[in-house]
Amino acid sequence: MQRESKPSSHLKNNQLKTVTVGISLTILFITTFFISCNIDTKEGEKSPGPPPYVESVKEKLMGLEKEIQKKENEKLKLIARFEAKTGKKFPIGLIFNLGKQERQVLEEYIMNEKNISIKELLKTLVKKEDEIRELQEEHKTLNEQHKPHVVKKGENHYQIAIEYLLFKRGIDKDEAKKLLNKALFFDPLTPGFKVWNFYDGKEYSSFVTQGQASISPAELERRKKEEIEKLIEEERLKALEREDELKKATKEFKAAQLKKQKELEAARERNRQIEEQKRQMEQQLNSLYYLVDTEKNLIESRIIAGGFLKRKKLKTMNPMDFKNSIDLRMSKTININAGLLGLKKIKKVMLFPKHYKKGVDFKIDIGQDKQEANIIILKEEKFKKQSLIISVQ
Repeated sequence: MQRESKPSSHLKNNQLKTVTVGISLTILFITTFFISCNIDTKEGEKSPGPPPYVESVKEKLMGLEKEIQKKENEKLKLIARFEAKTGKKFPIGLIFNLGKQERQVLEEYIMNEKNISIKELLKTLVKKEDEIRELQEEHKTLNEQHKPHVVKKGENHYQIAIEYLLFKRGIDKDEAKKLLNKALFFDPLTPGFKVWNFYDGKEYSSFVTQGQASISPAELERRKKEEIEKLIEEERLKALEREDELKKATKEFKAAQLKKQKELEAARERNRQIEEQKRQMEQQLNSLYYLVDTEKNLIESRIIAGGFLKRKKLKTMNPMDFKNSIDLRMSKTININAGLLGLKKIKKVMLFPKHYKKGVDFKIDIGQDKQEANIIILKEEKFKKQSLIISVQ
C-alpha cells in the first residue's frame, strides 16, 4: 500500500476557506438572541422562554448547518486523502457547491480512473456533495418557509419587530407595543444579519443569526465587549497617571462617603424601628386574642362559672392568659384539635363573652370525626383587639 503524503498547499488553502464558503455557515455562528413577550405577562414577571415551535425551528436550522459543516469537513479530508495518494492536485478548483460543469469534469475523471481505491474515494466524495446539496435545499426551504428578515443598513431590532407585527401580521399598534414591551433586543444589527420573526396569535418570539453578514452576532458582542474593556483600561491608566494628585481628594471623598453612609444607616435603622412599631400596632389593632381549653379546666381555673344544669358564664379574664392570637387581616379561622386538649372527641364549642352571635358574628364547624373544629370569624370588625375564651367539651 502506498504511504499517504502530507496534504498539498492547495488543500491547506481550501481548508482556510471553509469558514467563508457553503451557505455562509452561520453555525459559527448561530448565537441566538430570543425575544419573547406574552400579552398576559404581569408586570414584574420575567418573560417566558421561546415557544417550543420557535425552539424547534432554531434547532432545525442549527442542526442543518452543523451537518453541512460536518460533511464539508469530511469532503476536505477525502480531498486530502486523494492528493496524498496520487500526489496530484484535486482535478477541479471549486470544491464546494459544484456546478454542472465541475461535476461533469469530476465524473469523467472517476470514469477514467483505473485505481479502484481512488475511484471509490472519489465516488464517496461525490456522494458527500449530493448529501450536502440535499441539506442545502432543506436549509433553503426553511428560509423560504419562515422568510427571515435580512437586515439593511440603519435598521434596528425593535424596528424590524414592530414592522413585522404591524404590517405582516396585522397587529394593532398598541397591542404590538405590549408584546414587545418586555422583549430583549440585539443591537446594533449588522447588515446581512437575519432576524427570524414568529407570532402564534398570543406570543411574539425572535432570534438573530449571522445570515450573509461577515461577522456573527457572537463575534460582534465579543468585539463590543473588547471595546468597552479597552476604554476602561485607558481610563484606568489615565487615573494612575493622576494618582498623586487624586490621593488627597480620594481620602477626603472616602471620609465624606463613610460619614454619609453612617448617617444613612442610622436613618434606615430609625425608619426600620418606626415601621416595626407601626406594624406591631397595626397587628394589635387587627388581632383577636384567645384562650382555648376544656370546659373542665376553665371551670377549675375559675375563668368560667357554672355546672350541671347551670348556665355557663364568664367569671374572670386575665390578660396574661391570652397567649394565642390571629391577625384577622391574614386569617379568620381558629383551629381546635381534640388530641392537643386531651379529649377523645369534640362534642361542643362555646365562646365567652357570650354577646357574640353564633351564625351572625361567627360560626363553628366540627369535623365528622369530631377530632377537629374550626371557629370561623364572620364579622371581623367585632373581634378586632378583643379577647376570647373558647370552651371545648
